[in-house]
Amino acid sequence: DAIFKKADLREDVTEMLRTEISQRVQNAMEDPEGPWKLLAYLEEIQPAIDTPWASYPSFPFRLALDQLGTPADEDELAAALLKLAEDALTAEDAHMLESVHALLDRTEQSLKAQLAERNDILDTYLDSLDPQDRHDLQNELSSILGIPMRLSASQQRALLEDPRGQKLWLQDALRSNLTTLHLRRLLLTLERRFNESWPLKATDLASQPWKEIRSQVLEQIQGTMERRKQRLLGTEGDIARDLAANEEHLTAALTDENERLRLVQLTTQGVRITFDPKSHRRQLITAPRLTYVFSMAQQLEALPAQQVTEQVLAHLEEAQAVFQTIFGHAEWEHLRNQEVMLDKLAPNSKDILAEAVGKERFELLESLPLDEISSEDQEPLIQALGKLSQNRIYRQLLLATITQSWVEYLTRMEALRVSISMESYAQRDPLVQYKSQASTMFTELLSEVRQTVISKMYRFRPSLPAEYTTGLRSAASPQLEPALVGANEARLNDPPAKSKKKRKRH
Repeated sequence: DAIFKKADLREDVTEMLRTEISQRVQNAMEDPEGPWKLLAYLEEIQPAIDTPWASYPSFPFRLALDQLGTPADEDELAAALLKLAEDALTAEDAHMLESVHALLDRTEQSLKAQLAERNDILDTYLDSLDPQDRHDLQNELSSILGIPMRLSASQQRALLEDPRGQKLWLQDALRSNLTTLHLRRLLLTLERRFNESWPLKATDLASQPWKEIRSQVLEQIQGTMERRKQRLLGTEGDIARDLAANEEHLTAALTDENERLRLVQLTTQGVRITFDPKSHRRQLITAPRLTYVFSMAQQLEALPAQQVTEQVLAHLEEAQAVFQTIFGHAEWEHLRNQEVMLDKLAPNSKDILAEAVGKERFELLESLPLDEISSEDQEPLIQALGKLSQNRIYRQLLLATITQSWVEYLTRMEALRVSISMESYAQRDPLVQYKSQASTMFTELLSEVRQTVISKMYRFRPSLPAEYTTGLRSAASPQLEPALVGANEARLNDPPAKSKKKRKRH
């Protein structure tokens, strides 16, 4: 009822925001790994926005901008951006190395546990093997050990004649196959994580001791990190070349925080050459280079949880005000392009606009074309339109979220009602258990609604003018685009050739 009837839902959404963020900050500050997961979550729910009317950073970018400060000239700004990127890369590499060590430890423990378990299975199998019975030894061993085992005819005969005498080479084969399987998964995971193909082969490493395997993997990772650092940083690195290609933005950023935000974002994203799988043509795509989540998390570690909570909430609540301004301008531009005057709006919308500028003033403005309304009168009207748009977004989001979550909740409640009688077999009162579990499920429902609303409320974007661009460019683009155009010019201008059907010959 409140969602349908309440004129302004911002207070309700803000209360959800405060409840959720307070819990998450408290948990994040107690996390042994530090608060980087909190910053990653904040980056996800409230990404940076850049529009012709207003720009606003995500919380990690806000911390980065605060650390960047206001340099005196272009050279100092470029050096500060490079230092910021270097610190971010160092913190990210340290986190990645820590996670790699943990992954190697888990892989080693898993390998030892599975080897011990399957050696016990192998012992049991060898003790029970009867040479008088017919056996498909290769399939039996592969099935019980859970890995492919290949046995030659002579090995199968020897196994039937003396099962216990073949134990050593079977254990060696088991260890080799199981180690190869674990190493393939490990290398595939790490290659995807570091976005690089390595010369290491699981079959070559499987015969070596785990200490040597670990050393080679870590050496490969250190080389990958060093190559990445050399590619991105330094006076000839990708970031320095991108900054040099945007000198006008460096100059503007000395006095404009929005330009500084765009430059900080530029350090995190680069251009990569790929091939379109359909057209088989080279193309440039935007690819992430680094993240400020880990370096900025180090700044928060020494702060009390209450201070971090207040800082995050102040940032997100200010984001709501910025989004109101952005949607107000977008709505104003839409009305202006459609040549719609204010007197054509719905009565409740006109009441809110009249309240913003005064009833008598609104009566003078409502019949004027929007271009003829002065900038002094436009500002409160734009804010009022933004409030209407934002409230409409909140209403749609709340209704959609509650509809979906409520249906799922009723389904779970029906399942609980059907199964609750089984509690009596455990000497528990079904009615008491039903009330307890139903109460827990309703609390989970409210939490689910709150989390979903918060995860989506900052992700709405207005339609931007087609001609709007930030003007930032990558240093790689001018070098590659002419070659791409020249190579594909005739192909793009010519009509597609008709494919000829090949006649089958028998």
